[in-house]
Amino acid sequence: VVFTPCVQNRSLTAIGMPGKSVSSLGFLSKFLDLFKASSEQVVINEFSCSNYTLGVGGDNEDYIEFYNPGVAPSDIGGYFLSDNPANPDKFEIPAGTFVPAGGYLLVMCSGEGELLPNLYIGGNLNTNFKVNQCAGEAMVFSDPGGAILEEYVFVSNIGTTQADHSWARDSDGGGIWSICTNPTPEAANGADMFSGYATTPVFSDEAGFYAGGLNVAIDVPVGYEVRYTTDGYAPDAFSILYTGSINIATTTVLRAISFDLSGVNAPSYIATN
Repeated sequence: VVFTPCVQNRSLTAIGMPGKSVSSLGFLSKFLDLFKASSEQVVINEFSCSNYTLGVGGDNEDYIEFYNPGVAPSDIGGYFLSDNPANPDKFEIPAGTFVPAGGYLLVMCSGEGELLPNLYIGGNLNTNFKVNQCAGEAMVFSDPGGAILEEYVFVSNIGTTQADHSWARDSDGGGIWSICTNPTPEAANGADMFSGYATTPVFSDEAGFYAGGLNVAIDVPVGYEVRYTTDGYAPDAFSILYTGSINIATTTVLRAISFDLSGVNAPSYIATN
């Protein structure tokens, strides 16, 4: 029997938190903004580094959404964005860049802004950097003096997001962040919010070659439901319900996903063996 391995996204371990997966940490899913702004301060309201098919601004680049809770337009020209807290002034927001009163401004982290003619390609402001969430890069917003107003560092401070998901404030300008499974760039936050991701299923046997058949068990905490497939397709809420060990007698790609029955966490990353 061949138990075929496939590449997968697994739960990450938070730096400085031995034994804790980011998917289970409270600050991963809903953490208080350490840089709470006043009621009139423009803030980062939502961001995504896993935009694959959203078509935001006619493209599928990383993005940052700003929100202005004030009653007058706010000029953030001269402020900075970066993917590295150690280099906060990496990209200077051009003069005359306004966030409308009670409204939003979308900035694409596309790297296209490296060249001046491409600064507004696609109709939105473009930065001179992209963000690699799996490499522990960050979303950093600084004032004209270079003082960091907000920073969100992937892996060590916040968890990575699944495809086409975002981090978003629970309400526009609010202090609590959640994973949003249906991002709302340039629109109000508040729906499809989750504290984190359900625990990724763990198989009892690793992928590899086996001389005979084997029974594979799948482990998740109490309160979670597991669905799986054996045909290589991604499992979903309608896939086979796991109720006990799965007999593997031929070459098989086994994939599993877990669901938090409480609804607090979004469906897990898919485990594949």
